Amino acid sequence: MVHGSISGWGGKGKLIVFEKEWGKVTQWVYQERILPWVYGFLYHTAHHPSNPWKGVAILIEDGASSHRAKATQRMHQEAGVPFRFTWPANSPDLNPIENVWRLLRFPHTDEEVRRYVEEEWEKIVEEDFLKYIDEMPARIQAVIAAKGGPTKY
Repeated sequence: MVHGSISGWGGKGKLIVFEKEWGKVTQWVYQERILPWVYGFLYHTAHHPSNPWKGVAILIEDGASSHRAKATQRMHQEAGVPFRFTWPANSPDLNPIENVWRLLRFPHTDEEVRRYVEEEWEKIVEEDFLKYIDEMPARIQAVIAAKGGPTKY
């Protein structure tokens, strides 16, 4: 998962790639790992010479729980974020950043996908997959306990 910021005045912010060791995207991960960069970018945008609103920037967030959390809203207030829009989580067409993700270079053609997968496959070492094999007894027990339903795996 990644986070990116864009603006009509000031360009783009730092791309933040969520690291596995951060765990799930909780309000705390969002507040500690993402918001400091967001606030810096908002300040840059608000004070950019081409910004006609002079000192004002708008933060757009979707309806993710980490965005809606009371502690996150309190942080926004304490950081002095004056304007926030909350887009519906299931309406990516309302958030311009969703269109920007399409500009990133991902493998598109069959040949590009094949080359990408082959390169990534060669990088996998035995230690990467042994943990999955070793936990098979626990996986089987979890499926039995869940009567075939979803498990943590």
